Amino acid sequence: MSNKILFTIIIIIGIFYPFGLFSQVFNDFGFERTQSVIVQKLNGIPYLNSWAGGINSAQFSEIDLNLDGKKDLFIYDRIGGRILTFLNLGSQGNTLYTYTDTFNNHFPHVYDWVKLADYNCDGKEDLFTYGIGGIKVYKNVSDQSTGLKFKLITNEIQSFQFSMYQGLFLSSVDYPAIADMDGDGDLDILTFWIIGTYVHYHQNMSMEKYGNCDSLDFRLNHQCWGYFKENDTANGITINAPCPFKDCAKQSGMFIDTLGTRHTGSTLLALDLNGDLAKDMIIGDVDYPNVHALYNGGTQDTARITSVDTHFPSNNVPLHLNSFPDVNSLDVNNDGIKDLIASPFDPQSSLSENKKSVWLYLNDGTNSNPVFTLNSTDFLQNDMIDLGSDALPVAFDINNDGLTDIIAGNYGTYDSSWHQTGNLHSSFTSSLSYYKNIGSLLNPVFRLIDTNFANIHALHLKGAYPAFGDIDGDGSADMILGNSDGKLIFFHNNNPSGQLPAYSAAVFNYQGIDAGDYSAPQLFDLDSDGKLDLIIGEQKGLLKYYHNDGSSSNPVFTLTNDSLGKVDVRDANVSYQGYSIPCFCKTNSGDTRLFVGSLKGGIAYYKDIVPNINGEFTEVDQYYLFLRDGERSAPAVAYYNGDTLPDLVMGTVSGGLIYFKGSSPQIIGMQEVNSNEDAKLSVYPNPGNGFFNVQLDLPFMTIGNFRVADFSGRTLKTGKICSNTKELIDLSELENGIYYIVVDGLMHCKIPYIVKKIVLCK
Repeated sequence: MSNKILFTIIIIIGIFYPFGLFSQVFNDFGFERTQSVIVQKLNGIPYLNSWAGGINSAQFSEIDLNLDGKKDLFIYDRIGGRILTFLNLGSQGNTLYTYTDTFNNHFPHVYDWVKLADYNCDGKEDLFTYGIGGIKVYKNVSDQSTGLKFKLITNEIQSFQFSMYQGLFLSSVDYPAIADMDGDGDLDILTFWIIGTYVHYHQNMSMEKYGNCDSLDFRLNHQCWGYFKENDTANGITINAPCPFKDCAKQSGMFIDTLGTRHTGSTLLALDLNGDLAKDMIIGDVDYPNVHALYNGGTQDTARITSVDTHFPSNNVPLHLNSFPDVNSLDVNNDGIKDLIASPFDPQSSLSENKKSVWLYLNDGTNSNPVFTLNSTDFLQNDMIDLGSDALPVAFDINNDGLTDIIAGNYGTYDSSWHQTGNLHSSFTSSLSYYKNIGSLLNPVFRLIDTNFANIHALHLKGAYPAFGDIDGDGSADMILGNSDGKLIFFHNNNPSGQLPAYSAAVFNYQGIDAGDYSAPQLFDLDSDGKLDLIIGEQKGLLKYYHNDGSSSNPVFTLTNDSLGKVDVRDANVSYQGYSIPCFCKTNSGDTRLFVGSLKGGIAYYKDIVPNINGEFTEVDQYYLFLRDGERSAPAVAYYNGDTLPDLVMGTVSGGLIYFKGSSPQIIGMQEVNSNEDAKLSVYPNPGNGFFNVQLDLPFMTIGNFRVADFSGRTLKTGKICSNTKELIDLSELENGIYYIVVDGLMHCKIPYIVKKIVLCK
C-alpha cells in the first residue's frame, strides 16, 4: 500500500449488494503525507528526515523492510506508542537512513516493548512484544509476493516450570533478553522474576527436542541466572549471590521470602562482551541514567557473574541517559559488526531526556570482542525536526511576506534530573522555535531561524502554545501564550508589519483569563464581526469561547461558552483528560472549519461552525482520514503551498512535526445505515485496537449474518450474530484502517441490513 493516508480506492455503488443499496461518501478534502517539503537547519543544511515526527524513548531492531537483502531500521517509541521505519541506504561502513511510513501498517499492534529476532532461523526477524503479563510472538512470513507480513503465533509464550507448562511471566516494566544463551542455535529468554531481584533463564528446547530451531518450547532452566541479584529498591548489583529458590526441576512451587521486596523495572541485553562465548549481560534500571555490564565468568551452560562495570562502557564515554536506558545491539553502519543504541525505556515523558535521547556507540572491535565508541547522542534525531516533547505548531505569516511560517511550542526539553524521597524528578523548559518559509507561494521551504523565539525559555514554562493576531489595531501581530497553568501571557509587538516582531515585556495573567491547565489559545474572528475572538483548548478536552466584547483596538475577551460546539475530544479508554488543541481555518469558499488535536491522537474534524456558534458543531470524524501518529496530536492547518487545498502540519508527542499536503476530495467509503425502526447495531470500542464488541438489538430473537469488508467491498471476515447478545469479533490480524461491519439477513425488518463503520488502530 502506498504512503498515502487517504484511501484512493474507487468504490462501486452496490459493491455489497447488486441492487445499489449503498451510496458513496466524499470528504471535503484530503491530506497526504509527504517528505518532499524541505526544512533547513540553523546552518542552512537540509534535514534528511525532516518530517519523521521526532523520537523520545526508542527501542531499535533491524529487519529487511523492503526485502532487498539489506537490514533496515525498526523503531518502537514507547512514548506515544509510535512505530517508525527507516530504509537503509548506506554503503559498507557508512550510515545513511531515510524515513518511510510505507511499512508502518504492516506491523501488528504492539504494547510497551518490541524486539525483532529470528526465532525459526529462516533469516527473517520475527516480532516479540508484550502480552498481558507475558510475551506475544508474531512470525515474519514476508515474501516477494506479499511483501512485509506477520502472522500471530502465540498470545503468550508457555514455559515448563514447576512441573507444568505455564505462561512465561513478564512485567510491562521489564525489557527481556532474547538471545541464544547456550549456543545451540535457538533463542532463549531471560527476564526478571515477578518481583525482580533475580533473573530467570527460560531455555528454548527446540533444538534438543526437534533438531531445529522453529519452535517456541521453553522450560525454566534456572531461577538465578548468573548467581547475582539486583537491589530491590535501587540499581546496585550483588555478585556471587546464593540462589534462594528450590531446585526448580523438582519443585511444584516457589519458596522465597518476599517481605519488603519490590520490582520497579529493568532492561536486559545479552551479548558476548569478552570473546569467551558465554553471554554477558547489560542491565538498565528504572530511575537511573547508567547501565551495568555484568561479565559472565562461567560457561554457556552455567552462567556466573564475576565482575560488574558500573560505568559501561568504561573504555569510552559511559552511558548516562535519563531515565531507565535500554540498549539494543544491531549493525548500524553496515560493516557486519554489531553496534549499540541506547534510549530511555521510561513510558513517562515527564521524566526522560527527550532531545538527545538516542545514544549510538559504534563497535570498533569485533562481534566477539566489541570495543564501543560513542558516535552520537542524538542519532537520527539530529536529522529531523525534534523539539523534545509535545510539539505544538502554529501556522502564521510572522514577518508578513505573504508566506506562511511555522512557530512551534512544546511541552519542554529536558534540563536535569534529581532524586528526592527515593523518587526521580526531572525538569523541563518550554520554548518556541521559528521556521521561516524561505520558499515561494507554490513551493514552501522552511528554515530554522530561532530555537528560542521571543526568549520564551527564560520564563521557565511548560506547554508553551502561541497564538498570533493584531488585537490592538496597530497593524502588527501580537502574541498570546498559553501554557501548563492555564493562564495567558500577552506580548505586545512594537515593530511595524513586515518586520520580525519585537515584543514588550510579558504581561502575565492576561485579562484574568484562566481556561484550565495546558491552555491552547487561538485568535480567530469566529462570528465574523471584524474582531478577533479567543478560543482556547485545555486539559479537560473541551473548547472555551471568549468573545471580543471590546473593539478591534481594545479587546475585551468575555467567556461566552465553556463548551464551544459541544466539542469533547476525551476518550475514556485512553484518559479522562483530552488536551484539546483547536485550529479554526477558512476554506477558499469562505466556510469555517475546525480541526482539533487531542491526547488520544488523530485529528477530529468539524464543520457547520458559524450557524452553530451557540449550538453543536457537526462532527465529521473523530479521526479524520485516519491521521494517527501517537498520542497528543496538534494540528496547524493552512495554505502552505498556495493551491486551493489546505495543508496540515501536525505536532507529535515525540516532539516532531509531520507534513501532510492537501489533496483532492476522496471517496471515503459507504454511507452508514446504523439503525432503523426495528434494529440497532452497536460496536465498541470504536476506534478499537483489534477486538470489537458487536451487539445487535432487536425486539425479537434471531440469528443474522455479519461480514467485515474493506473500502473496496472485499469481504475479510464472516460469521453469525445472535440478536440481543454481545459478540466479540477479533480483527487484530487486519491492517490499521477503516472497515465496515455489515449485518444482513434480518428477517421481518423494514431494512434487512445494517452498516457500521469501524476504525481499527493498533
